[in-house]
Amino acid sequence: MSLLFRSLCWLPVPGLLLLDRWLWPLWLRAAGVRCGRAVRCTGLPRIRIAQGGEIRLGNNVHLVSRSGANPLWLHRPCSLSVRAGARIVIGDGSGFSGVVICAASAIEIGARVLVGANSTIVDTDFHPLSPEARREHATRGAVSRPIRIGDDVFIGMHALILKGTDLGEGCVVGAGAVVAGSFPPRSIIAGNPARAVKELPASSPPAGSHNVPPLDDKPAETRALGKNP
Repeated sequence: MSLLFRSLCWLPVPGLLLLDRWLWPLWLRAAGVRCGRAVRCTGLPRIRIAQGGEIRLGNNVHLVSRSGANPLWLHRPCSLSVRAGARIVIGDGSGFSGVVICAASAIEIGARVLVGANSTIVDTDFHPLSPEARREHATRGAVSRPIRIGDDVFIGMHALILKGTDLGEGCVVGAGAVVAGSFPPRSIIAGNPARAVKELPASSPPAGSHNVPPLDDKPAETRALGKNP
């Protein structure tokens, strides 16, 4: 089956659009993902759901997995995995580019969240920290804590979101940040370890918007002279 998928990825652009619009979302459902309306996949994401695990995607969620579909050239496809009894829940209108999300407990992501290229969100250490415990068993005893990411959060490329993180609504996470802990709404977060460096003013436009005037807007000098540009 994987050979078939690799062959399909070499289709011309109209064929790729057909896969993105119809086949990959159907494949998500076949893999056990509960999808809302108009879920989009650009390229084939990777899904792993252990027994009793759950992945839920809201309406208009977009998963970008094809390398050339992002100007930063993705290193990997979007990958969502849940261990036994764990869950990943993603709200409406959120988008991800080459993002790995792995839950051993719970990861809840709000609506209109943007996660930049090649970022990683994990709620577990995967292995116990004690060398004696690792000698006894490589994974037993690993610590996991739920992650919550509020609505309208923007996470820059190559960020790492670790267990127990709680990001309030409207937070902005800088590129390459290593994030753990709780941050109030509208915090601007950066660094390793990440810390809040600033608060986004309440009057700021939504993250990612641009104050670009309409195309027919005339320069101020032209309007003052009453002339056409």
